[in-house]
Order: sequence, then C-alpha cells, then structure tokens
Amino acid sequence: MMNLRDLVIDAQKTLGDNLMLVDVLPSYAYDSNGQKTSNICAYKYVVCVPKLSLDKISIKIDGDLLIEKPDGNSFPVVEFDDLTLSLYWSRTGSYQVSAKASGIRLVNE
Repeated sequence: MMNLRDLVIDAQKTLGDNLMLVDVLPSYAYDSNGQKTSNICAYKYVVCVPKLSLDKISIKIDGDLLIEKPDGNSFPVVEFDDLTLSLYWSRTGSYQVSAKASGIRLVNE
C-alpha cells in the first residue's frame, strides 16, 4: 500500500511566489525517550502565502539560523532552496502539511 509520505506535492504550484517572512522559530532536538532537549537542531521560517489568502506555513531548515526574524515593521520576500511539501496524519486525527527546505534567501525587489 502506498505511504502518505511518498506523495510529492508541487511546492511552486501550491505556494506560488512572493512568500513573506513573518517569523523565525527554533526547532529543538528530542532525546531517545521522546523528551524535548535544549539543543536547537533547526529553524522554522514562518511565511505568509499571498496565493492562499495569506495563510501561514512553517518551513523547516536543519542547521544554523540563516535569516534573522523580521523586526515587525517590514516582512521581506524570500525564496527557498529544495522546498518540499508532504502530508502526514497528525496525533489529533487530521491531515497536516509538512514543509522542508535546504536553504532560504532574500528576494531582491
């Protein structure tokens, strides 16, 4: 049977262009017992998606902080490298979208 994680979603067609960075959040590692540690292993870059009525999506990038959190007065347009979207079944009993990328950069306007 096909696994839901094997589906490939076209990120460009789904999200479109002009993604606006609104927040940056740390993502913490978990130990072998499933307990959250204080070690930051990735960052989640929260963007507004104009194509989807400004819905927000968090895109996780492993490693160090690549772009600082916006100051709240302006929201830069960004692009992601190797952006992938996938579906998963959450603990709350609904489908959710997961987003990952290998890099992020500011778009020169």
